[in-house]
Amino acid sequence: MLGYFEDIDRKLELKKKSMETYERGLDLDIPPIKKLEIPYDGIKMAAHLRLPSEQGHFPLIICLPGVDSTKEEYHAFTEVFLKRGIATLVLEGPGQGETWFSRVMTDDYEVGISTAIDYIETIPEIDKNKIAMYGRSMGGHLAPRVAARDSRLKAVVSAGGIYEMSYWDGLAEGVKHNFRHAWGYDTFDEARERAMQTTLEGIIPKIQCPFLIVHSRNDKSFPAAGAERMKAEAKSETELLIYEEGTHVADNIRYKYQRYVSDWILTKLQV
Repeated sequence: MLGYFEDIDRKLELKKKSMETYERGLDLDIPPIKKLEIPYDGIKMAAHLRLPSEQGHFPLIICLPGVDSTKEEYHAFTEVFLKRGIATLVLEGPGQGETWFSRVMTDDYEVGISTAIDYIETIPEIDKNKIAMYGRSMGGHLAPRVAARDSRLKAVVSAGGIYEMSYWDGLAEGVKHNFRHAWGYDTFDEARERAMQTTLEGIIPKIQCPFLIVHSRNDKSFPAAGAERMKAEAKSETELLIYEEGTHVADNIRYKYQRYVSDWILTKLQV
């Protein structure tokens, strides 16, 4: 389903099927997974909330998917946080997953996520003073944008994130399709113009909370140089972790980086 563009109707059909299939098991989880529909500017953003237990007042990590990934893919990773007593909210903003059907990814994506934080603060089980954010791939570009805008975040993680996209012409065709689709364009030329304007320049220095940057030297899509640039421009407490053997978002060594990220969040939220 992901990265499949030979038949767009089939792709969207499979996307809907995967969402429907996952939803059939929400009530079977312990505690049950809560599906949220968060209002924003006339649409509803889809999210899954998981709590460590049925009773309590928990810190929260908001997880942002990549350019063509979904909330359903986060199930295993959220388990890592739950074991540490941290609630998880996997949120699909404009252009992502289920929310894509309502709105493509806009230039002001982070505004919608701040609106979601407003909503999250009303959930009784969540400690609104202990909210952090994690983003993978394109989410690793978007999470710093949110943190730069919204001081309510107590920590932020960019994993395999994008600083800028001047290397667009060298990306694999499938990766270009992912961005074209999320941004709502019909052609690569339109997507290329948008890519050339995609940058964190001037944004990273505005982040005030602790900032963890995770990347892989062997990432074939998004160079580690972007992560190094984030570190160089950051003004807040910042850590850069580059795995020499890692592939994109270190997915080949998840047992290393996911444990490290969750422990780092645990420390910064002072659970």
